[in-house]
Amino acid sequence: MRYIVLIIFSVMLSFGIFLRLAYGQVLDDRIKAPEFRLSPVNVQTVQDCIIGKALEDKEFTVILFWTTWCPHCARAIVDVNDYNSQYGNKVKFCGVALEQDVGKVRNYLKARGITFPVGIDRDGVIGYMYGIRGVPTIVVIDKDGYVFDYGFSIRGIMNRIISKLGQTKNN
Repeated sequence: MRYIVLIIFSVMLSFGIFLRLAYGQVLDDRIKAPEFRLSPVNVQTVQDCIIGKALEDKEFTVILFWTTWCPHCARAIVDVNDYNSQYGNKVKFCGVALEQDVGKVRNYLKARGITFPVGIDRDGVIGYMYGIRGVPTIVVIDKDGYVFDYGFSIRGIMNRIISKLGQTKNN
């Protein structure tokens, strides 16, 4: 009986941690974001998708992990593109297509008019480093290189970023 209670408690604790991460709650513990560099396949830019020591002078970097076959990703990528148009001067946006064909990704992005840089994680290593289990997944990194937010809803995440930018401006 004692083992059953212990198992139930462990499952509930694990599920609670999963829900906290999965639904985009701001993380309490500061987690250093894994570094990576991808060359964009859709836009000509001198700045690659870089996550690491050289984060731009922007307060946040939003990374969208996605695939061409995912119907929810189609909406998320258009939303991120819209947010890039509105907040691109304050927030860096970067897309990571997981294990996709270059030609297919280019055509997909061109057909949707995507203007923020998107690179391809050809072998899934970056997705693995970030613990991506489903798409779309959004990871937000602060200017110090720590994970600020993580979730599946770009709208909810952007609301938290916009709120934080307002607080920063007032301080």
